[in-house]
Amino acid sequence: MRKHLKLIVVAALITVLFSSMLFAASADYYVSPDGSDRNQGTLDKPFATLEKARNAVRRHIGAGLEKDVVVQLRGGVYSLHRTLEFGPEDSGTSEHAITYAAYPGEQPILSGGRVITGWKQGKGNLWTVKLKDVKKGTWWFRQLYANGKRLPRGRFPEQGFFKIKSVSKDHAKLQFTTPLPDKTMGGGDTELIVVQNWSISRELITESTSEEVTAKTPIGWVGHMACLPKRGMSVFFEHSLDFVKSAGQWYLDRKSGVLTYKAQQGENPNEQQFVAPVLEQLIYVDGNRDNAIQNLHFDGIGFEYTSFLIPDIGYGGIQGCYHGTSVEEAVTYAVPVAIDMTYCKGASITNSRLQMIGGSGIGLGAGCVDNRIVGCELSDIGATGVNMGHMMVKNPLWADWSHAEDVPINNEVANCYIHHCGAELWGGHGIFDAMTRDTQIRHNEIAHLPYGGVATGFVWSTDRTNQQGCLIEYNHIYEVMHRLNDSGCIYTLGFQPGSMIRGNLLHGVRIGGYASGSVCNNGIFFDQGSKGFLLEDNVIFDVDQQAGAHNSAVRFNVSNRDWQIWINNKITTDPDISEETRAVAAKAGLESQYTHLSKDGNK
Repeated sequence: MRKHLKLIVVAALITVLFSSMLFAASADYYVSPDGSDRNQGTLDKPFATLEKARNAVRRHIGAGLEKDVVVQLRGGVYSLHRTLEFGPEDSGTSEHAITYAAYPGEQPILSGGRVITGWKQGKGNLWTVKLKDVKKGTWWFRQLYANGKRLPRGRFPEQGFFKIKSVSKDHAKLQFTTPLPDKTMGGGDTELIVVQNWSISRELITESTSEEVTAKTPIGWVGHMACLPKRGMSVFFEHSLDFVKSAGQWYLDRKSGVLTYKAQQGENPNEQQFVAPVLEQLIYVDGNRDNAIQNLHFDGIGFEYTSFLIPDIGYGGIQGCYHGTSVEEAVTYAVPVAIDMTYCKGASITNSRLQMIGGSGIGLGAGCVDNRIVGCELSDIGATGVNMGHMMVKNPLWADWSHAEDVPINNEVANCYIHHCGAELWGGHGIFDAMTRDTQIRHNEIAHLPYGGVATGFVWSTDRTNQQGCLIEYNHIYEVMHRLNDSGCIYTLGFQPGSMIRGNLLHGVRIGGYASGSVCNNGIFFDQGSKGFLLEDNVIFDVDQQAGAHNSAVRFNVSNRDWQIWINNKITTDPDISEETRAVAAKAGLESQYTHLSKDGNK
């Protein structure tokens, strides 16, 4: 019997090995970090860069596609010196696909970062390295990582917050209830961070005294009281050499180019890998209305290290990581995404990982139809994980698409583990969906967020828009609202006919204690105008109840229960539920072939 079993195991291993070899041998081009762009792109003589491979595929396409084209990436890090762009000339056809995939059993990583070496030890466990490109003005970064861990910049106060005492009429000057440092914080790229209710603002400081701080630009979104600094709001400061007190903190001096890092006792930074981002974006897939990119796929690839820099107008947070200067100005802006796709049809990102991202993760924008994001892990994202209906500029904030061809339709995010988003811009969601049709958000695990899990809709009325037919089903969403207020596991806004929220397991709604304003955090929050939903077989529990808070399992604001259809939902704020109740949402979360993505498995 044992001999028979051994033969079966050996046969299975041979089959797997043969299948892997067959798959590897099926690629048209190969890329390796050890290759050369002078090579022919074969398995034995691979290219070194994806640009070279893309150009080879482009020529292949130009000659006429008669079959699918596959590019396989050998394991290792591919450092990108500029965003890798794909246009209509890189498109597949309805019959034939273009695929960039990991070589079987290996992990290729596209990196927008640069490794920093050459640290020198100073006093008090402070280590420094001089970066010539920073001093020359050709490089600047606000994120730094050691061995894949995001490092905090020097912060003041180290714990807690200052409280605003008064705000100037132009919203550029703040006074506080307790004294500030005597030494000015101006001129050194020091930032002030105002914690609003459902967003934050980040502004550069031009000058300060022990009593007052002046920002480079007006703070917040001028004209909207909830998005402006007010008396009693919490504020802290980041990025000054004087703030670097605890191990792991750092500061970058723009004038000298000197990067300072405070190490642990006995720690040598030269024995670790320090990486800072160079690029704001890794991949840009840019079709157009007349010539969409179709059948383009990325599979099994790691995407790491992008930058987010404070815009010249400052970052006046509004909602959903959109920002702007004033209501009167009307123009608002999204946060840049690491992978940006416009006018794409039938494309996909599968079995891939995005992490250590400065802005947002993936954006599906104008003209994106029938695209899939499946089996991916997104973590340590500075803002939002996935932005469905990504519109870089919105005028006004609630703008819909101006052309029918621009509306994103029938795009899917499924079986993804999305966690620890909003790492820098706390208003980030796991998934944000706005002005799309028939979006499918299915079987995802979404967790550990400073704000909400899934948000759908972006108009404050019952007017009909392109936002309709959204399917939010079988998601497991938990541990949300760790810092801000006024959202929940699922948040909706506006009239969304034909939309369905079904079979979701929603719990762990917290009271972060950071934000100002009333604490109203929820399992599901139907905000202004929310109408047209069918809710079936959802389970909500463990919604924090504390004195002074107004948390609830389900909340309505300028909306009401009768505007939706309700079938067999189990709703409570209690910290635990019976197994019988939990079984109503038994399908929620990652499906069996994707459970390896989650280290939590917290059902």
